[in-house]
Parts: sequence; C-alpha cells; structure tokens
Amino acid sequence: MRRPRLLLISALLCLMALPAIIPGHSVSYQPGVSVGQTIQYEPVYVTWTSSDPSILEPEIYKNINATKFYSLDVTEITGTNVTLLFTVFYDDGTSTSSGLSVDLDTGLVNDTRTPFTLYGEYVLLAGMLQKPDTIWSITGSPSLNLTLTESILGVDRGVNFLNFTGVVPGSSVVYSPGFAWDQQSGALVEISDSISVHGPGGIAQGSYHIAITDTDIWSPPSSLPDFSIATDPLTINAHQGSSGNATIMLTSINGFADMVSLTVVSPSTSLACTLSATTVNLNPMGSNTSTLSCFGTLGNYTAVVIGTNTSGVYILHSSPVAISISDFTIHLDQGSMTLTSDRAGTATITLTGLNGFSDAITLTVNSTPQGLVCTVNPTDLAKPNMAILSCNGEPGTYTVAVTATSGHTTHQAIESVQVDSAPASPQLTSYLTLPLVYAGIAIAIGTVSAVSFLLARKRNPAQ
Repeated sequence: MRRPRLLLISALLCLMALPAIIPGHSVSYQPGVSVGQTIQYEPVYVTWTSSDPSILEPEIYKNINATKFYSLDVTEITGTNVTLLFTVFYDDGTSTSSGLSVDLDTGLVNDTRTPFTLYGEYVLLAGMLQKPDTIWSITGSPSLNLTLTESILGVDRGVNFLNFTGVVPGSSVVYSPGFAWDQQSGALVEISDSISVHGPGGIAQGSYHIAITDTDIWSPPSSLPDFSIATDPLTINAHQGSSGNATIMLTSINGFADMVSLTVVSPSTSLACTLSATTVNLNPMGSNTSTLSCFGTLGNYTAVVIGTNTSGVYILHSSPVAISISDFTIHLDQGSMTLTSDRAGTATITLTGLNGFSDAITLTVNSTPQGLVCTVNPTDLAKPNMAILSCNGEPGTYTVAVTATSGHTTHQAIESVQVDSAPASPQLTSYLTLPLVYAGIAIAIGTVSAVSFLLARKRNPAQ
C-alpha cells in the first residue's frame, strides 16, 4: 500500500528551524470546526529538477504527482483534540484512508500513518487566531506573519499566514514553506514549499503547491462559483529549435465571473514556455482561451498551467501539459569524396530521428565554387531514412553542403570533393619511319599484282 505524505519531504526536514517567536496576545486554543465538516485539496503543481544524479526525486513529489485530490473529514472533537479522516484519491482511480488526531493547544499529532509528516500539526489550527499570535500555546511555537481578508472559494474570509526560510543544520538543504489558514475555522487552505539541495555533482530543486478546492465549512460546495481549465492537445510535440503550441481553455462554472490570471511552471531551465494571454476574462457560463507556446532542448517534459481568479488567490486550478522535443541528425558516410572528371562519385546520406522524430524531411544540395554538379536522390523523405549524393564536374576542389529541412528545423552536412583529371585515351604508336612504311606498301602492291598475273595464265594457257 502506498503511504502518501501530503505536506513535506520526510527525512530531509526533520531538523528544520522554526521562525523567530513574536509574543502574541492571550488566546484560547479552541476548535473552530464541527464534526461532519469536510475540506478538499488539489495539487496545483509539483516540479523537480536535478543536475546531480545522486540526488533523487523524493517520494513525496512522486506521490503528489500521482494524486487527483485529498479529503479531510472532521470525525471527532474532544476538548482541544480534533480527529480527522485523511483520504488520498489517486489519478488511477484508487484511494487510501487513514486517521489523524491533532491537539490544537499543543500542536501534538497522533496519527496512524504519515501523509502529513512533520507538517501534520499545521493542517488545522485553533479558530480565531490573528497576527502575531503563536499558533500553539507551548513555548517555542511560531507566530503568524500576517492576517488579511481574502476571497477563498468565492467568499471573503480572514486568512492567517505563516512563511519562513530555513537551512537544515549541517547540510546544504534550503527550504521555504508557506501556509495559509482560514481565520475563523483554523482550516488549512493552502500550502507551498520549495527546496534546494547542493550535491557534489550539481544542484537539485523542487517545489509544490497544494490548495483548497472545496469545503462545506462556510459555503455549500455545490453552489460555489468556479472555473475549469483544460489543454488541447494534452501533449505538445515540437522540434528542437522550434516552438510547439497548445490551446488553454477556461470555462465558467456555477456563474463564475472574474478575471483569471494564468501562469506556467516549467520543470527545467531547458524548457521555456509562454502564454499569449496571462489574464483572461470569464463571463458567467462563458469560456475563453490562451495559447501556450513551449521551446526547448531535446527531451520530455511536463509543464503546468495554473489559473487563479484575480479577486482572490484561492480558486486555483491547474492543467499539466506534456512536451516532447524531438530532433534529427544528418550524416554523410564519408567526410570527403575523390573522383575523376569522366565519372560521378557517390556518398550515402543517413538521417536519424531523435526522441521519436518521424516527420517528413526535404533535402537540398549546394556546391562551391562553380564547376561541380551534385544531386540528391530522393529529395523528399516521408521520415528519417537514407539518400544518395551524386557529384560530377571539372577538375578542382569543392565544398558540398547537403541541407535537411523539416518545418522550421534545419541541419546540414558538409562534404569535401576532389575532382581529378580523367586519364588520357590510349593511342597506337608506330616505330617505323615513313620511308619504310611507303616501301612496305609498294611491296604489298607488287606481290598482289604478281599473284594475280599467275592466276590469270593458269586460267588462259597459250594457244
């Protein structure tokens, strides 16, 4: 069974430092939720890149990537202790459930599994806290950084924030978690986290964002205004050196009417993505679009497009987009060709697709200086394959460039051609002087005449 952990990388952050304590006013750490209430969350995005092969992607990131949404149900309240049922619904249609008990006064957690490792105590706070209250009553508790009024799921709510940055002692691990809670109920509404690790072979960086998507604590879930976000196509296929596009479609749900801010999160510096419109207006029951364009080096990536309503930061939806960047190579089987002026020379051109490249390719050839004629057969290939280069011309040294083009992607191979003069045709050579030749002719004529006279006498004897 998978053991999902919602809110933090496990062992790396066990020694994390808490932010400085700011003395708060006297508060009563009492629950602000009721039995039977439910909160749902969705992963907005998760990214992980590493240039050091020894730094592997943490399991928490893999689990978030495989999750469709999370659900927290309040099942029991005893004094300051609240028991929650935590359920993870995965993309493959399966789910797992487990228990979580939080003491809102001390922050202590008693759970039967580890989805909230280390941050389990942050999933629910006492109700009606505000800056600069400490989030628990015990000495050493962190203090709230900020209290604001924000629109959460279309309703104006007081929101408490806690953000800090720390370094794991004795390591190069830097982490920056951030939390937001509904002030009245104490329910977590958003968490984001980023981490960077320096290793001997490079650096690894990761981040994720999980946000509330539904709750019955302050509004009937079925009536909440909302919007959907979708991508067409789900996979962008592009050539290296060219951009590929997809349409981002946003649709109003339950009368949603607001501006939606769009951002795109790239998983790597090797991929750059932009949006034609970063702010899109949605009318009730209407829809609108923006175009996503991605440009990168050879490889497979997953970018995430995030939509946020501009009147509040808590209606967030995301759409993952797979990007496949392919390419091809061109190679001549020999770097140079030597031929004679009376015969053509040939070379084999090999085109090879990389990362699934299978598009049509057109070949052209050009030679310098003048005096050499080269052709390619065939000039049009339905997919990467082989072709033959043929050249003939006058004696000299030439440079031949074979250019392969597919869409906006072009590659070139260079061939050096040396044309030598054709050998001279063989000629009959006589070592006899001209007088001897004439004498030979005269003797031959005389011999033929004598033979003819004798033959004539035999046929005509004397009378």
